[in-house]
This record gives sequence, C-alpha cells and structure tokens, in this order.
Amino acid sequence: MSDTKSLVLHVDYRTGNDTFDISGDFESDMYREIIGKFLAAQSIPRVDPRKPKTQRDYRVTLIWYPQEDRFEATSNADKEGVRDGVLEEVLSRL
Repeated sequence: MSDTKSLVLHVDYRTGNDTFDISGDFESDMYREIIGKFLAAQSIPRVDPRKPKTQRDYRVTLIWYPQEDRFEATSNADKEGVRDGVLEEVLSRL
C-alpha cells in the first residue's frame, strides 16, 4: 500500500435476492464514476483456468489513490473475472 491518502468504496452484492449496498468514502453520486473508472483500468483481459466457486454474497473493496490515479481491489471472489462481473452488474443498475 502507498503512503498517500486513499479513498475506499465497498460493494456488497447478494445473489440470493439480487440486491447490493455501497458504502465508503464517496458520495452516492460518485459511485458510477469510481466503479466505471476501476473497470476501465482493467483493460487487459485475464484468463484464469480455475473454476469459480459458487457463493451467495460478494464483497468488493476498491481503494483509490487519487494523487497517483491508481486503484487496488480486494474481494472474496476467487477470480478477478467474477469480481469484475459483480461490479459490472452493480454499475448497470446505478
């Protein structure tokens, strides 16, 4: 992690009832921009041969370092494609 100031966005997505919550350091009118900016930065398609595990609840945390304009992400999804799919679904519904 960097020593520069960071801003955090948490996305909790529940597949059982197809709902989500977003929390963190951003106002709600910034959610679309931050998630979209993160997904755009994931421009290199990755192939992951592992079979995704099935779970009902996902948590994705985006950490943005605005001075460096870079992101870090953590997730309980076992594959980056699943993580990004959760974010794409949430983004489509904002």
